[in-house]
Amino acid sequence: MVLLKRVYSETELFDEVEFHTGINIILGKYSGEKEARGVNGIGKSTLIRLIDFSFLSTQYTKKLFNARKYDFLTGHNVVLDFIDGGNTYTIKRYFENPEIVYFGSNNSFDEYNAEELKLILGRIFFKGNSQVTFVDNKWFRKLIKFFVKDDLNQHERGDPVNFLAHYSRKFELLTYNFYLLGLPNLNILKFDEKAQEIRNFQKNKGYLEKKITEEIGKSVGEIKTELDTIHSRIEILQESLKEYKFLKNYQDIEEMILKITNKINQHLHVYAALERKLKDYQDVYHITLEIDLDKVKRIYNDIDRNVGEFVKRSLEEVIQFRRAIAENRKKFLVEKERELKESIELILEKISDLEKERSKLYKMIDEQEALDSIKNTYERLIEEKSNYERNIISVNKLQDLELSIAKNDKISAEIIEDIIVDMDAVEKEIADLRLLYKSILREAIFVDESTEGGFFDIKARSNRKAPVSIFVDIPKSLSFGNFRFEILAYDLTVFINLIAENRELPHFLIHDGVFHGISPKAVVNVLNYMHSQNLIYHNFQYIITANEDEILFSEDKESIYGKYNFNFDESKIASYEDIPEKMIFKREFR
Repeated sequence: MVLLKRVYSETELFDEVEFHTGINIILGKYSGEKEARGVNGIGKSTLIRLIDFSFLSTQYTKKLFNARKYDFLTGHNVVLDFIDGGNTYTIKRYFENPEIVYFGSNNSFDEYNAEELKLILGRIFFKGNSQVTFVDNKWFRKLIKFFVKDDLNQHERGDPVNFLAHYSRKFELLTYNFYLLGLPNLNILKFDEKAQEIRNFQKNKGYLEKKITEEIGKSVGEIKTELDTIHSRIEILQESLKEYKFLKNYQDIEEMILKITNKINQHLHVYAALERKLKDYQDVYHITLEIDLDKVKRIYNDIDRNVGEFVKRSLEEVIQFRRAIAENRKKFLVEKERELKESIELILEKISDLEKERSKLYKMIDEQEALDSIKNTYERLIEEKSNYERNIISVNKLQDLELSIAKNDKISAEIIEDIIVDMDAVEKEIADLRLLYKSILREAIFVDESTEGGFFDIKARSNRKAPVSIFVDIPKSLSFGNFRFEILAYDLTVFINLIAENRELPHFLIHDGVFHGISPKAVVNVLNYMHSQNLIYHNFQYIITANEDEILFSEDKESIYGKYNFNFDESKIASYEDIPEKMIFKREFR
């Protein structure tokens, strides 16, 4: 299991912060100074983002610290120590070159690129049980987002199960969540992969159908019917040619003519496209510049002769400018037209050469007038075969895609049955999770209140679109604060479950800004609950950020909100105030 030890900067960018088991509070305080600008942007969330930066965040946090207001970070680094069993590891990362990361233990470091180190950290942080749960080292950045949540992605999170806080496939999310919950997830992963394959096949099928319709001007059904007709005509022509004794002498010529005909058709297709493009260029040659300057001048002379002269001169300058633009544009278009005409001439030359070659081959068949009927039959046969082969290729591709979709649908159905079997096998574990969720609602969030309507459940069923789902709800979940409770209750269920099972996953949970908009009484209840769990297990860190007005209350409010069952000051690991010298970087950076 992994615990955080400390985060600091060798370049003294910010004060060192040490972590301990139990509740760790990062506090925002009001200084009371006249120049104070409020406790937002003083460093609470920034500290969490520094931890996430150490854990190799790439797009979001790296982009954030590259903003102009963080120019002063150049030359600085952030260092994070964490503990896994009896080993202490260190991650060191610099802001100006975040792709290079230093990692090691006992002050012995090796240099890695970020992608390499993700795989190493994945092996340390997330271990699986092949009999129950599957985990891939490549999931490190996805899974760590459950344990490190900053204020921004916490607010973007609209679904308790979606701790990634951005669009993700449903079954990708379920794969991660089932792993965190300690439930079988390998078949869910297989289902997700198979569903992606099917979607890709369906997408390609739709694209191919559209392409066939646009190019040929007929629906796929019409083309298939026509192909049957063409095939019948080919058989009739072939039968008629069998009557001639010397047919075999011309089989090679027939194949050559067929190949040349296909090439001619391809060139004609390119030729038509180039002609259309040339016409498009020619259509945009001219810009209308027709303005009667003398008429404009006369209109303004009625007002003032000087004004008329001035307006005429101004319009002349504008027209001259537009003519210059038009000329430049015309030069560009003329050059493009020249290039297209050269391409067209080249295509026509190729078509002409092929026609000559085809004509020679026909002459080889046309040895005497008596062979005219054979020649005509060959011409028709080759034309029919060319048409058939041109269309059958696309239709065959389409049929291959349809077959792939059908095969994968069958495999998906089998996987769904495996998922149902998996869920039946862990019904007791799911029942325990339901009880844990309900106890968190009752003991941590809705103390002395009804928890009716709140539930957690996992259901599997024979449904192609939703073979398995996680359901999370709480009482009055439509209100803003209670919606936050839904996310909080789910996170705590997942976290306390893995702590109770003492699984080899991170034993820290960072909640940044989780108490925004939540009632003071609920804040007290949640922190007291987490303290009670720490007294039981002694092996986890619950790290939160909060402003003092969200978490500290006067004694006269204790009868309303309750009081903390732990030493608040000892739980506080960092505090920042709303004046520059007491912010995280000892300066204004908002």
